Amino acid sequence: MKRFLTFLCLLASLVVLAPQTILAEESSSSQTTTLDLSQKVGSDSLGYVMIPSDFVKFTELGEHSPTQLQWSSKDAFTVVTLNKLPAYQGIENHPVFSKLPKPYPYATDHMATFATIPSHEKLTLSAAKNYPSSYKDAVGVEVQFQEKSLRLVYFTTESDPDSVYYLAVEGAPQDMDALEEILKSWTPK
Repeated sequence: MKRFLTFLCLLASLVVLAPQTILAEESSSSQTTTLDLSQKVGSDSLGYVMIPSDFVKFTELGEHSPTQLQWSSKDAFTVVTLNKLPAYQGIENHPVFSKLPKPYPYATDHMATFATIPSHEKLTLSAAKNYPSSYKDAVGVEVQFQEKSLRLVYFTTESDPDSVYYLAVEGAPQDMDALEEILKSWTPK
Protein backbone atom coordinates (compact mmCIF):
# COMPACT_ATOMS: atom_id res chain seq x y z
CA MET A 1 0.00 0.00 0.00
CA LYS A 2 2.84 2.38 0.87
CA ARG A 3 4.47 1.78 -2.55
CA PHE A 4 1.15 2.41 -4.28
CA LEU A 5 0.72 5.75 -2.45
CA THR A 6 4.30 6.72 -3.32
CA PHE A 7 3.60 5.86 -6.96
CA LEU A 8 0.42 8.00 -6.92
CA CYS A 9 2.30 10.95 -5.39
CA LEU A 10 5.00 10.65 -8.05
CA LEU A 11 2.39 10.43 -10.80
CA ALA A 12 0.55 13.47 -9.44
CA SER A 13 3.78 15.49 -9.34
CA LEU A 14 4.44 14.63 -12.98
CA VAL A 15 0.99 15.89 -13.93
CA VAL A 16 1.49 19.10 -11.96
CA LEU A 17 4.90 19.59 -13.55
CA ALA A 18 3.55 19.26 -17.08
CA PRO A 19 5.67 20.65 -19.92
CA GLN A 20 6.85 24.15 -19.18
CA THR A 21 9.74 26.35 -20.15
CA ILE A 22 12.71 25.47 -18.00
CA LEU A 23 15.47 27.94 -18.54
CA ALA A 24 18.24 27.44 -16.04
CA GLU A 25 19.23 23.82 -15.66
CA GLU A 26 21.99 22.61 -13.42
CA SER A 27 24.50 20.89 -15.65
CA SER A 28 28.22 20.45 -15.79
CA SER A 29 28.21 20.69 -19.59
CA SER A 30 27.74 24.00 -21.35
CA GLN A 31 24.37 23.69 -23.01
CA THR A 32 22.75 26.41 -25.07
CA THR A 33 19.30 27.35 -23.91
CA THR A 34 16.71 27.62 -26.66
CA LEU A 35 13.20 28.93 -26.31
CA ASP A 36 10.03 28.17 -28.22
CA LEU A 37 8.80 31.72 -28.75
CA SER A 38 5.25 30.94 -29.85
CA GLN A 39 3.05 33.38 -27.88
CA LYS A 40 2.66 36.95 -29.17
CA VAL A 41 1.93 39.43 -26.36
CA GLY A 42 1.76 43.18 -25.98
CA SER A 43 -0.54 46.02 -26.98
CA ASP A 44 -1.11 48.43 -29.83
CA SER A 45 0.50 51.23 -27.79
CA LEU A 46 3.60 49.26 -26.66
CA GLY A 47 4.16 46.90 -29.55
CA TYR A 48 4.46 43.13 -29.35
CA VAL A 49 7.07 40.51 -28.48
CA MET A 50 7.16 36.74 -28.79
CA ILE A 51 7.48 34.79 -25.53
CA PRO A 52 7.31 31.10 -24.54
CA SER A 53 3.77 29.71 -24.68
CA ASP A 54 3.69 28.87 -20.97
CA PHE A 55 4.57 32.36 -19.73
CA VAL A 56 1.76 34.09 -17.83
CA LYS A 57 0.71 37.69 -17.17
CA PHE A 58 2.75 39.06 -14.27
CA THR A 59 2.02 41.91 -11.88
CA GLU A 60 5.03 43.01 -9.91
CA LEU A 61 4.58 44.10 -6.34
CA GLY A 62 5.82 47.61 -5.89
CA GLU A 63 6.20 50.12 -8.72
CA HIS A 64 3.42 50.17 -11.25
CA SER A 65 3.29 52.06 -14.50
CA PRO A 66 0.05 52.44 -16.43
CA THR A 67 1.99 51.69 -19.61
CA GLN A 68 4.03 48.73 -18.36
CA LEU A 69 3.14 45.14 -19.25
CA GLN A 70 4.91 42.06 -17.85
CA TRP A 71 4.86 38.27 -18.32
CA SER A 72 6.79 35.63 -16.44
CA SER A 73 7.61 31.96 -16.27
CA LYS A 74 5.25 30.04 -14.01
CA ASP A 75 7.73 30.25 -11.14
CA ALA A 76 8.07 34.05 -11.71
CA PHE A 77 11.87 33.74 -11.86
CA THR A 78 12.08 34.84 -15.50
CA VAL A 79 10.27 38.09 -16.32
CA VAL A 80 9.68 39.99 -19.57
CA THR A 81 8.76 43.71 -19.46
CA LEU A 82 7.45 46.11 -22.12
CA ASN A 83 7.15 49.81 -21.42
CA LYS A 84 7.00 53.11 -23.27
CA LEU A 85 8.27 56.31 -21.73
CA PRO A 86 7.90 59.94 -22.85
CA ALA A 87 11.14 61.59 -23.94
CA TYR A 88 13.01 63.22 -21.05
CA GLN A 89 12.00 66.85 -20.61
CA GLY A 90 14.34 69.67 -19.64
CA ILE A 91 17.56 68.28 -21.10
CA GLU A 92 17.45 70.29 -24.34
CA ASN A 93 20.22 72.60 -23.04
CA HIS A 94 22.19 69.98 -21.10
CA PRO A 95 25.80 69.95 -22.37
CA VAL A 96 25.91 66.14 -22.69
CA PHE A 97 22.38 64.72 -22.81
CA SER A 98 21.17 67.23 -25.42
CA LYS A 99 23.67 65.71 -27.87
CA LEU A 100 22.82 62.07 -27.16
CA PRO A 101 19.96 60.04 -28.64
CA LYS A 102 16.74 60.07 -26.58
CA PRO A 103 17.14 56.57 -25.05
CA TYR A 104 20.46 57.38 -23.31
CA PRO A 105 19.13 59.53 -20.44
CA TYR A 106 16.73 56.73 -19.45
CA ALA A 107 19.44 54.10 -19.68
CA THR A 108 21.89 56.10 -17.56
CA ASP A 109 19.16 57.02 -15.07
CA HIS A 110 18.19 53.37 -14.63
CA MET A 111 21.86 52.40 -14.30
CA ALA A 112 22.26 54.91 -11.47
CA THR A 113 19.27 53.31 -9.75
CA PHE A 114 20.66 49.78 -10.20
CA ALA A 115 24.02 50.93 -8.80
CA THR A 116 22.31 51.70 -5.48
CA ILE A 117 21.04 48.12 -5.10
CA PRO A 118 23.50 46.32 -2.79
CA SER A 119 23.18 42.95 -4.55
CA HIS A 120 24.30 44.26 -7.96
CA GLU A 121 27.67 42.93 -9.05
CA LYS A 122 28.19 44.44 -12.51
CA LEU A 123 26.61 47.15 -14.68
CA THR A 124 27.20 47.54 -18.42
CA LEU A 125 25.97 50.25 -20.79
CA SER A 126 26.53 49.82 -24.51
CA ALA A 127 25.06 50.45 -27.93
CA ALA A 128 22.66 47.59 -28.58
CA LYS A 129 24.02 45.70 -31.58
CA ASN A 130 22.38 43.20 -33.90
CA TYR A 131 18.87 44.46 -33.22
CA PRO A 132 16.28 44.97 -35.97
CA SER A 133 16.52 48.23 -37.94
CA SER A 134 13.16 49.34 -36.50
CA TYR A 135 14.98 49.98 -33.19
CA LYS A 136 16.40 53.50 -33.64
CA ASP A 137 19.23 54.72 -31.38
CA ALA A 138 19.13 51.47 -29.39
CA VAL A 139 21.14 51.33 -26.19
CA GLY A 140 21.52 48.31 -23.95
CA VAL A 141 22.00 47.91 -20.22
CA GLU A 142 22.96 44.71 -18.47
CA VAL A 143 22.85 44.30 -14.71
CA GLN A 144 24.22 41.26 -12.95
CA PHE A 145 22.94 40.53 -9.48
CA GLN A 146 24.08 37.72 -7.22
CA GLU A 147 21.57 35.20 -8.60
CA LYS A 148 19.94 36.93 -11.57
CA SER A 149 20.72 39.06 -14.58
CA LEU A 150 18.68 41.80 -16.17
CA ARG A 151 19.08 42.82 -19.82
CA LEU A 152 17.33 45.95 -21.05
CA VAL A 153 17.14 47.71 -24.40
CA TYR A 154 15.91 51.27 -24.90
CA PHE A 155 15.07 52.63 -28.36
CA THR A 156 12.88 54.98 -30.38
CA THR A 157 10.97 54.26 -33.59
CA GLU A 158 10.44 56.24 -36.78
CA SER A 159 6.68 56.15 -36.23
CA ASP A 160 6.94 57.44 -32.63
CA PRO A 161 10.21 59.42 -32.33
CA ASP A 162 9.14 61.28 -29.18
CA SER A 163 8.77 58.14 -27.06
CA VAL A 164 11.40 55.77 -25.72
CA TYR A 165 10.51 52.08 -25.73
CA TYR A 166 11.94 49.97 -22.94
CA LEU A 167 12.11 46.18 -23.12
CA ALA A 168 13.65 43.99 -20.43
CA VAL A 169 14.27 40.34 -19.61
CA GLU A 170 15.24 39.13 -16.17
CA GLY A 171 16.43 35.62 -15.41
CA ALA A 172 19.34 33.28 -14.85
CA PRO A 173 22.70 34.60 -16.14
CA GLN A 174 23.26 31.55 -18.34
CA ASP A 175 19.91 32.19 -20.09
CA MET A 176 20.52 35.82 -21.10
CA ASP A 177 21.52 35.09 -24.71
CA ALA A 178 18.38 33.00 -25.28
CA LEU A 179 16.20 35.55 -23.51
CA GLU A 180 17.63 38.33 -25.66
CA GLU A 181 15.78 36.76 -28.60
CA ILE A 182 12.58 37.94 -26.87
CA LEU A 183 13.93 41.50 -26.91
CA LYS A 184 14.79 41.20 -30.59
CA SER A 185 11.30 39.95 -31.46
CA TRP A 186 9.60 43.33 -30.84
CA THR A 187 7.28 44.61 -33.57
CA PRO A 188 5.02 47.68 -33.54
CA LYS A 189 1.95 45.65 -34.55
